[in-house]
Amino acid sequence: MSLDSVLRSLRNVYAQHQTVQKHVSNLLRSIRTLQPQASSFISNTGHTSNLLQLSGTVPIFYRGSQYNIPVDIYIPENYPSRPPQAFVRPTNDMLLKPNHRHVDREGLVYMPYLHAWNRSSNLVEMVSNMSSIFGTDPPVYAKPPNHQPQPIQQPPQPLQHQEGNISYRIVQPSNSNGYGQAHQPPQPPQPPQPP
Repeated sequence: MSLDSVLRSLRNVYAQHQTVQKHVSNLLRSIRTLQPQASSFISNTGHTSNLLQLSGTVPIFYRGSQYNIPVDIYIPENYPSRPPQAFVRPTNDMLLKPNHRHVDREGLVYMPYLHAWNRSSNLVEMVSNMSSIFGTDPPVYAKPPNHQPQPIQQPPQPLQHQEGNISYRIVQPSNSNGYGQAHQPPQPPQPPQPP
């Protein structure tokens, strides 16, 4: 779908429609692997908006070779006053690098350029900064051949224990590393020892 047709479908979303069109057009000329589309975006407050989304890859150079980092970039309603939100979206044969300095575990990109965003900032410079940062420290890596996803650990379930008229809740250990240690029922105080 062309940028013009996507923006027509979002005609009531952007107050700065011409600026959005200009900045996105410049980016799409610079990075031809990104494609525009209209998409629902759910903010961390739960608010859902229909926004312009740019999906595709951003090229990086890492150790002398070119790689393509899959991303989604969402243009907020009040762009360019507010920065876009970018997410790294690993493919099925990739994993997000844990504890990456600029990408959280959900793929949300954090970088100084976005933090310092102002009305003179633009998408081409943003993606250039992203490419440079990811070229130093790629946010994804190839999934190992026998990779098994980590099971989601369920919180320990309390058990009921009854001694006489007293009822206790006991939490079973969830693993062997000290988290979720079992709670023992309180013991009656020991009588004082004579001196």
